[in-house]
Amino acid sequence: MKYILFLLTLLFPQFATAQTNALGIVINEIYIGTVRSGLANDSFIELYNPTDHTLYLDGCILARFDSSGGLLSGGVLSKPAEGWIFPGSVGGHTLSVTSGSFVVIAVNATATAGGIDLSGADFETYSSLIDNNSPSSKKLRKLGGNAFFNVDFALSQTHDAVVITDGLDTVITDGLKASGILDGVQYAVGGTGNLPATIDAGITGGANLKLGVSMERNEKGVTTHNSFVDFSLQTKPSPGLQHGAKIDNTKATEIFPLDLGHYNIYDAYTTDTLGVPIDSTKNRASFVVWRTGQNFSGSTNVAWAKDTSNITNRSKGQENNLHYLPDVKGDILAYADAQFLGTFVPQAFATILTPPDSFVNYFILSGGVKKQYAITHLAQQIDFQGTTVSIDLTVTGSYQGIDSVTVPAGHFDTAYKFFINGAANISLSIIPLGSFSGVQTIWLVKGIGIVKTNLPTINGIVPIAGSERQLTKYGVEFIDAVPNRTDVKSQITLFPNPSNDAVALSITDADINTSSVMRVELHSIVDGQRKVVYNGAPRTDQLILTNFCRSGSYLVSVFLDDALVSSQKLVVVH
Repeated sequence: MKYILFLLTLLFPQFATAQTNALGIVINEIYIGTVRSGLANDSFIELYNPTDHTLYLDGCILARFDSSGGLLSGGVLSKPAEGWIFPGSVGGHTLSVTSGSFVVIAVNATATAGGIDLSGADFETYSSLIDNNSPSSKKLRKLGGNAFFNVDFALSQTHDAVVITDGLDTVITDGLKASGILDGVQYAVGGTGNLPATIDAGITGGANLKLGVSMERNEKGVTTHNSFVDFSLQTKPSPGLQHGAKIDNTKATEIFPLDLGHYNIYDAYTTDTLGVPIDSTKNRASFVVWRTGQNFSGSTNVAWAKDTSNITNRSKGQENNLHYLPDVKGDILAYADAQFLGTFVPQAFATILTPPDSFVNYFILSGGVKKQYAITHLAQQIDFQGTTVSIDLTVTGSYQGIDSVTVPAGHFDTAYKFFINGAANISLSIIPLGSFSGVQTIWLVKGIGIVKTNLPTINGIVPIAGSERQLTKYGVEFIDAVPNRTDVKSQITLFPNPSNDAVALSITDADINTSSVMRVELHSIVDGQRKVVYNGAPRTDQLILTNFCRSGSYLVSVFLDDALVSSQKLVVVH
């Protein structure tokens, strides 16, 4: 047997090459397209980060060599057919690729009739000023191209070599330095490739390569630097996913639980333009499910949540009432009123728009990874100082796949990552006045909900500071009732309100008004001490707990004017 193996290594040296985990970004899949109409097609290139740390694509270059290019001479690869540069500068940290993550570069980031849906692609090649298939996809600029019109990235159906470089060599007319190549893959229907063996010692593709078939690594992140060994043909392209990977049947309702009394407490920050939290701006925020099973705006089984933060003013803060609706697929819809819009567009901007006031898509898992979905589109005219101004706002979302995230509450290896993209154009008649855009990243974990949000900045005429939230505590402790009167119990609710450093009291029964409450008493369950903290008509900021309550369990008794009492358990967490 050992002689047979020895003979194989002599005849086919590629079999003797050891498989190794790549040390940096690799090309994981190449798809030449399903249908071709000229150069407009659904072809894509997929990258993968096999390392245990985050890598960055800032300033990197994606280049293509045709059948005559790629020969090595004097340390330079000859005749690149075209090169496309990623946004940012070499050494920058804006285009992160986290450990174990895929990145999809589409020729056209859109859904192709009869082809595949690439509307959720991370990047697309940007062929002209009007080539903007997806506002959520960042654009690769063609090196040496015309700003007004370029031909899109043109993967050949029969033979090509594709490389990704570190971006240090940006002049491609004289070739590309081999030392800057991070990874390369060559393919052909027949024949051999031109890349040096140190980059790629063999070709993938072969006689069965055709439209509708992709070339993908046999094992993500594992390379022998020989595409003949490392790649195989797949009849179903899988952008953003390894072929054969287990399908995750998780529903959005599992990662965004709407159980009564579920709460999340956060540290909230203002961020710099790169999305890095500014320590001096730290404040508190919370999300609490306050009501479930409600009838609201013509829908049943609606959950009502309080979202609070003292980010605007440390004494009063900001409070939003939000409504969510699980649909039959287990996805999460949100009621798009002004308060909901204000969670991801500037408050000042949200308040001048007339929201749709209807349920819209929010967290959609059923559509799959990297699939863009519409949230809302508003095209409105407003009067500004006697002048009619047109505003066009488009908000989209996309599920980006599994990611790892670390917050004060812990490290989570399996976080579901979403992008919420907002883009607005403002014009006076046909004269553009400016635009705003921003991409909010949200990480959710099963059974917990949102563990982190990050909105680096709102870009526009005047950039608006970004924000971040990091989970500190979570649970289902609040609204655990110990009633003395069942018809009152469901109408009096306590919820945490960090916007006021308080616990708020609410009465939602039309037959019980605020004057019905004679007093509220707070009892410590731990040591039996009684403190009367309120005596009068309730207000939402009346029960101030921070000054004298240590963390622990309490019983709050609400005394009504008919001498009956409603009591509820309260857990205070500092």
